[in-house]
Amino acid sequence: MVQLLIGLGTLALIFFLGVGYLCFRTGIVRREDYDRNYVPERDDPVPMSEHATEYRKRARPFNKWWNAQPLQRKTVVSEDGLKLAGGFLPAEEDHHKLAIVVHGHHCCAGEEGFISKMFHDAGFHVLAVDQRTHGASEGRFITMGANESHDVAIWARLMAEEHPDCRIVIYGASMGAATVCMTSALELPEQVVCGIADCGFTSAREVYAVEMERIYSFLPLKKFILELSSRISELVAKFRFDSADPEKAVAKATIPLLFLEGTADTQVPPYMVQRLYDAYPDKSKTEIHYFEGAGHNVSFFHEEDRYRELCLNFYERFAS
Repeated sequence: MVQLLIGLGTLALIFFLGVGYLCFRTGIVRREDYDRNYVPERDDPVPMSEHATEYRKRARPFNKWWNAQPLQRKTVVSEDGLKLAGGFLPAEEDHHKLAIVVHGHHCCAGEEGFISKMFHDAGFHVLAVDQRTHGASEGRFITMGANESHDVAIWARLMAEEHPDCRIVIYGASMGAATVCMTSALELPEQVVCGIADCGFTSAREVYAVEMERIYSFLPLKKFILELSSRISELVAKFRFDSADPEKAVAKATIPLLFLEGTADTQVPPYMVQRLYDAYPDKSKTEIHYFEGAGHNVSFFHEEDRYRELCLNFYERFAS
């Protein structure tokens, strides 16, 4: 009987460690099949999966558009030595406006092409960056905005040096929004006048818990598995889930922030964005707007004119 109990306990431990490691690999480790920019000769023949999200289906044509532009390739080096890549698209005329566009989890710069185009059509210079561990940027592990926020601050300093007369907005979606929120608490050049965060989460731990409930609802002891996954991440990637806490960062924000969210978002539930807004200390420098019926990171496609107006008006409030 004792041997049976030991055997069952060992099997249970192996099971939970295995699931914890799987969650770590899914959420933290680079995925070459996702984290890349559009390349025509490679990607055109590949049909979009029938299981692809609305975001990926709608973003793909703009990914093609972005990578067809005469981009100036930019690079910086992160605080921990990673070479990071971005594409810069100058405005047709210099109106001293510049947007830094930050994509989400397991995406790439090109997939936020619809946002880059929105800003560029409005006369902005646009820098769209590949976050570490994504696209053309180096890195093996994602840190859900913890290290990425410092990377964006480096990009902001580069843009301020190269375009000292510009007023800069930093835009991010999903994990990119979390990155923007955490960047808002860092020391930034005076040229950065505001940030825009679309469907950003409150913390890495909370958004992973939501994903586990959404995808792995059948699993027992999900909080235990999540903690195991965090410990594995801390051991292997030097990143603990609690290290990415946009809600805490927003409470110390030094720039105005606009929060956007779809009411049908199941990946980052609307209550998270509401909590980010609630955490912002000065309500005269922040706004929150919802898009009825929009899922994760597709609010733009549901009400394009309103979305554009909210973003550009918020920028103009603080750029003048």
